[in-house]
Amino acid sequence: MPDPTTVFQAHKKYAHPLAFADNGRKLYSGGFDGTVSVWDTVDWTEVATIQAHEQCVNCGTVTTEDLLVTGSTDTSLRVWSSNLTERVKSLSGHKKTIAGVASHPSEPLIASASYDKTVRVWDLKQDASPLVLEGHPGNVTNVQFVNESTLVSGGLGDEMVVWLLDSEQELTRTEGHGQAVSGLAARGDDQVWSVGYNGIARLWSTEDWTAITEVDLGGEKKPTGIDVNQETGDIAITRDGGVIIRNANGEPLIEHNAPIKGIYNPLWSDDGDILCVGGADGKIRMYR
Repeated sequence: MPDPTTVFQAHKKYAHPLAFADNGRKLYSGGFDGTVSVWDTVDWTEVATIQAHEQCVNCGTVTTEDLLVTGSTDTSLRVWSSNLTERVKSLSGHKKTIAGVASHPSEPLIASASYDKTVRVWDLKQDASPLVLEGHPGNVTNVQFVNESTLVSGGLGDEMVVWLLDSEQELTRTEGHGQAVSGLAARGDDQVWSVGYNGIARLWSTEDWTAITEVDLGGEKKPTGIDVNQETGDIAITRDGGVIIRNANGEPLIEHNAPIKGIYNPLWSDDGDILCVGGADGKIRMYR
């Protein structure tokens, strides 16, 4: 894998790529210091930076109405205008760190994953209390909408949990990731990739939640995240010291070794042309 096309200092430390917007022309990033920045992906110049949270910004998503939602160690979710000039709404209810957030594919709903062992589903058009989904044994760190009525979540523990929004109940659990599920990524509404601390990645069919493909990544380094290229089906998996790219069948394509310990939060642009990863050194590495 070639060296990153662009490497830039996004935050003082622990930079997280949060979400692409404007057909890939903008990238939002969050930092350990609670700041959120927006970048022009044409020349990677900084467009704006705000103090978004009191503590680390861990995750973000863009809603169906082009709003940015950020989650933080300070236990809050905050909703921002696309240019970061206005805080539209704040959402409170989680008791501990918010580690993951996802946007519904067509409705103004977001799901959040927290160290308080819950997943919460919020309606951004209503002031009602969120739907609270309980059942994880420990920290919940990942959440993804699969389709209009289904989402998946994972964190500490061996299992990925599948939830049905209509019934507000758990549908099933899938096992096989050892200590933790460290990443989830849905492709369309029929496939979900998961990866765990045990170095195993699995591709699941959402029809019956059976594993289609299992990939042993090898080595002793624990995977820290996964994302899927919606155009090609390729997956990007981060782990300390680098990025692994596999094709839609899990077969090796390319690998890049980065000279730092903390690499995480892989994020493909919607058109699949750009891959960004975060770093403990505060830098974002972009592969085109």
